[in-house]
Amino acid sequence: MKPGSLRCQQQRSYNPQTGQDRNQSCQSSLPRNFRTLLIKMPRSRSRSKKKQSGKKWKESSKENNVEVSNTTISEVRTTAGVIYEVSTVGANSEVPPSPLPLSGQPGSPLETEALVTCKVDYNSSSEVSTSNAQLKQHLIEHHCSLVEEKAGLSTYEIKTKDLHKDEDHKIQVMTIGPENKEAINSVLLLGETGAGKTRAIDAMINFLFGVNFEDNFRFQLKDQVDSDDLLVVESQTEYVTAYIIYHQEGMPLQCNYMLIDTPGFGDTRENYEKIAIERMTHFLTNDYGIDDLNCVALVAKANQNRISAHHKQMLEEITSVLGSNIGDITQLLATFASDGTASVGDVMRHEEVPFVNIYQLDNMPLYVSRNDDSIGFIISCLQPRWASMVKEYDRFFKDLHKFSPVNVKQTRDLLMEKKLLEEVKRSLMRNVQYASALDNTVREDKDSLKDMKIELNGIKYIHLEERKETILEYSEDNYHFHNCKKCKKTCSKPHKNIGAGEIVGKACIAGISTAATAAPLTKKLGAPLAVSVVTAVCTGIASVAATACELGICSKFPLSGHCIKCGHRIAQHKREDAQYILMDKTEEVIDESLKYDYDTKAKEITQLEEEIQQKEKTLNQHRKDLWDDTKALVQHARKISSLRHRNLNPELLIDEFIMLEKEDVNIVHLLKKVKEEVAAMTRQQIGEEGSW
Repeated sequence: MKPGSLRCQQQRSYNPQTGQDRNQSCQSSLPRNFRTLLIKMPRSRSRSKKKQSGKKWKESSKENNVEVSNTTISEVRTTAGVIYEVSTVGANSEVPPSPLPLSGQPGSPLETEALVTCKVDYNSSSEVSTSNAQLKQHLIEHHCSLVEEKAGLSTYEIKTKDLHKDEDHKIQVMTIGPENKEAINSVLLLGETGAGKTRAIDAMINFLFGVNFEDNFRFQLKDQVDSDDLLVVESQTEYVTAYIIYHQEGMPLQCNYMLIDTPGFGDTRENYEKIAIERMTHFLTNDYGIDDLNCVALVAKANQNRISAHHKQMLEEITSVLGSNIGDITQLLATFASDGTASVGDVMRHEEVPFVNIYQLDNMPLYVSRNDDSIGFIISCLQPRWASMVKEYDRFFKDLHKFSPVNVKQTRDLLMEKKLLEEVKRSLMRNVQYASALDNTVREDKDSLKDMKIELNGIKYIHLEERKETILEYSEDNYHFHNCKKCKKTCSKPHKNIGAGEIVGKACIAGISTAATAAPLTKKLGAPLAVSVVTAVCTGIASVAATACELGICSKFPLSGHCIKCGHRIAQHKREDAQYILMDKTEEVIDESLKYDYDTKAKEITQLEEEIQQKEKTLNQHRKDLWDDTKALVQHARKISSLRHRNLNPELLIDEFIMLEKEDVNIVHLLKKVKEEVAAMTRQQIGEEGSW
């Protein structure tokens, strides 16, 4: 055997598809003075068997669906007394190398056989290799467009399908491959502009589709966003872009992946950092098809010697959004790691940035053609760098399964509850301020109303005036008066009224006297004396009735002419059983100017009373809203406590408000009442459901 060559001792493997055993051997050439032996393992879907010296064939053990087989290396001629590393290269990945001690002089055969334990995935088979080649060919022919061809290497852009497109928040979710219902492992990539996120994602895409170093093609993703405006071309990095890569037959890893590219931070444009954080937060807090987050990948250059303020701010925002345990799934992707060192890890630790593992990614060989000699590399140099790149990505994706993902749905629910809590807090504080201000206004209005009523009562637009008034006063005795109706005066003293008997008596006396006087004449005429007497009496009655006043009652009143007392005609006088008297009388007099002031003030009072009534109605509504907000505050605090498994005391939230508003006595007084209600509700809930 030539120096630098090796041969695997013949192995026997069992093919479950054919039910047959078959012998396999592998042989590989080793470049002189090169320290890595690549042993190509059998590519068949089989349960390999091994043979150790002097022992029978027996099946290999299995660990997590990975086949472990022991291979005996013999007949190796060393080129130097060094320790070689042996690793296996399957159809889809390269496992970490293990040291292989080789003894003897350079060029001499290995004196003893060395036993090397190798791990081989079950999918490392010729069938998978064939289906992988078919998958890549199908992808190129039907789902790609050629973007560049240089030095025998073709670069194809994979066509994606839009699943979500949110132009307002600059968020898009795109898929590659037919959808399936399997779980999705998601990776959120964060990094400064220029850190190499885009190249890392392209490298992941090539790894997930099983692109080999020997392939004369590479894949990449589109770096621009289609716009309805043909004149506008937006960079993909302006968006939060999630790529869902669905597993297809022939892909090395049997899992779906979501790679989430985020806007690079450290951009100097105004408000760019704030906008980028808002977009990322919106993506994580809304349903865009991600329920679990398996990894937060911090992408940074391997030789980066400091952490910028933007970097810290972004990490703080992510922590505030996803929770403090986000460090348990945070990985550091050190890009441009061409020399095997990554000082950025020490920088991150010094800045107390939590992360679990560091992966040194040298993505330079990704788009370098093996036929391109202008870059000064030879195939023997590019291939190990490619192998190192594949090894790190293989380790990265396999490590995703080792850690418990952060439940983004639960985080989303938590964030939604926090958002609702913040809205309730704002509403509660707004209602407290409104209620306090309105209550203060109502009190002031009521004080003003009281003053206005006092002022109203002080306006005396009605006053009393004393004056003399002539009235008729009726006599209760049997008297009468002669009153002048023109001047409303009584022009006679009270005269006793003459009764009917007195009048008849006087009439009879007058009649008899008249008859006696007239008797001689009656006798001469031959008339009877009795007739003469009767006639005389009747005449006397008429005379007395006609001249009653002249018979001693109203002797001062003539029958005609003018009254000697008031001077008015006797005809304007009237005999009445009442007399005019002059009395003092009090009369209300209205001051029209003062009455106007009174009416105006009364109207203002009525209007203010209506306003107070309306304000009290509004105040009652704010108090009801405040009660609802208080109840909602307790409920959201309870839900948040349940989601994050840590008590959030709503009374402490009210205490924060009290501290902020400590200068306003009214608001503090109302907030203390709210706190009492919160405490009562909390005690009731704890009593009903136990401690939170």
